Amino acid sequence: YTFVIETFSARPGKTDKETFADFKLGNTLTIIDLTTPQKPKKLDTIQIAERPLSISINHNGTLLAVSYHPSGGGKKTPISFHRINNGKITDNYFPKIPNWSLEDELTDVLWHPKENIISIINNTKATVQFAKVIDIEKELQIEQWGNIISVGKFPFIGRFTKDGKHFLTNNLFWGSDVSGTWTEAPRGTIVNISLNHFQQNGKPRHALTSQVLVGAAPDGFVVSGDCKY
Repeated sequence: YTFVIETFSARPGKTDKETFADFKLGNTLTIIDLTTPQKPKKLDTIQIAERPLSISINHNGTLLAVSYHPSGGGKKTPISFHRINNGKITDNYFPKIPNWSLEDELTDVLWHPKENIISIINNTKATVQFAKVIDIEKELQIEQWGNIISVGKFPFIGRFTKDGKHFLTNNLFWGSDVSGTWTEAPRGTIVNISLNHFQQNGKPRHALTSQVLVGAAPDGFVVSGDCKY
């Protein structure tokens, strides 16, 4: 299966006078069956909170996590979880995120490749934090896992390495205090975080270990399966 969120709705009309500001906030999650890849089949579309930003599925395919912009559902629900059963959404959960302000923008949520741990990118405060997702008596709770890491300016998305030992994120260096916007902004960076780098008082401590300068506005990136590139 694949799962698709709609951040903004379709174009409201067919004229060339429309701008991005004319788009309404999206609020749907669509489930697509890829049993036959040559003939994908739409199974269902459900309504979720407005302006979803990212979506991720956990390592055993049982839970979806969705993040929301504060101008939409994020003002009340910065993150939601949805249980999956044979391609169907069966339960919805809206747990509180530890150490989170509802004014902040959660641009990206991503599941760890081996455990029920999520990464949470706080674009507003330029930090990354990690949390365990605990399933207790048909309830989902989020528990802070380790320290919060300051990563730079305007982090946007993240990627775990396949072995789950490292997490990388990009800094776009956008902002009202930056000279230039979009591709006119300063060159961005990719930073590497070592997960559970050491223990302190029996708790994991993550560490920012390196960074590399890349091009301007590095919106997206991927990590190779062998973790070399």
